[in-house]
Amino acid sequence: MRKRSVAIVIAIAAILVAASTGLSAGSSSSTARKATAKPLNLWFVDGFAFVPAWLKMEAQFKRRAAQLGDKATVVGLQKLDPAAMVSAMDQAIANKADAILTCNIDPKVFTSEIKKARAAGIVVVTIGCVDKISNYSIGTDNLAYGRFAADLVGKKLNGKAQVGFDGSNRSAPNQVLQVRGFKARAAAKYPGIKVVAWEEGKGDAATDAQVITAMTQANPGLNAIVCISSTCPAGAQAGLSAAGKKPGDVFFVGIDAEKPTLAAIKTGWVTETLAQCWFDAAPLAVDLMHAKLTGHGSTKQSWPMPVQVVTAKQLPYKGCPAKLLPKVKTG
Repeated sequence: MRKRSVAIVIAIAAILVAASTGLSAGSSSSTARKATAKPLNLWFVDGFAFVPAWLKMEAQFKRRAAQLGDKATVVGLQKLDPAAMVSAMDQAIANKADAILTCNIDPKVFTSEIKKARAAGIVVVTIGCVDKISNYSIGTDNLAYGRFAADLVGKKLNGKAQVGFDGSNRSAPNQVLQVRGFKARAAAKYPGIKVVAWEEGKGDAATDAQVITAMTQANPGLNAIVCISSTCPAGAQAGLSAAGKKPGDVFFVGIDAEKPTLAAIKTGWVTETLAQCWFDAAPLAVDLMHAKLTGHGSTKQSWPMPVQVVTAKQLPYKGCPAKLLPKVKTG
């Protein structure tokens, strides 16, 4: 990685991670824990199993649980369905799970379920969808993410832009905070930036393409699109080309480092992306569960993760460096 790229990584990590002075809670165990009478029963209710990054997290979850001698059960859904996720959490509760990992994509749907699980003595960890009601919440500092995205757009487009957001829905907590952070920073530093659209791709790349086309056609002056869901970048080429755009006509910001996103950067349909390191944090989730359930859990509920800017100059991208990820003692 070039020196400039390293500097960007360090700067963003400082914004999103170093602000929390107690981020690291010790070093991760390098060997499996000593055998106990009963392996811990750990569940991952994955509402985004149709996204490769989440499938990678499923594999991370299983691998880390096996290293610690625990049992891992993964329920992966092939379409975004909050009700089905809650049903899977009910299944985990009925099967006497010791801990559940999931994403609180809508507080109106998940708050009571998370409280139900915790009341049953189950440790609940959320990842990607930051909240304050789980035992532990892993993800991007979403307000900081929004502010950084606004700086990115403001600097690249000289402080003048008509911006559209493409997310899964307008109530997902992380996405609400990202848009709020963006708008606040734009209002404070870039009065020439105007948010003209906030569309819902419903967690489906084909729908993302449709809403990208629609927002572009409905706003002739739109010159920037910011993704706030993982399926958005995959819809960039189809959505923009259907609106009569060519690569580079719209400053397009992705939100992950998945193959479709990196491929779109290579072809120019996605300008650059903000790769979020929480996509590599499933082992941290297992470690937090394990530590809590074996009597030495962290007292820190929120675990903010850094991001990395990835442009065509950083390709091929090798992923978030392990040194940027926090660790927790597992015993």
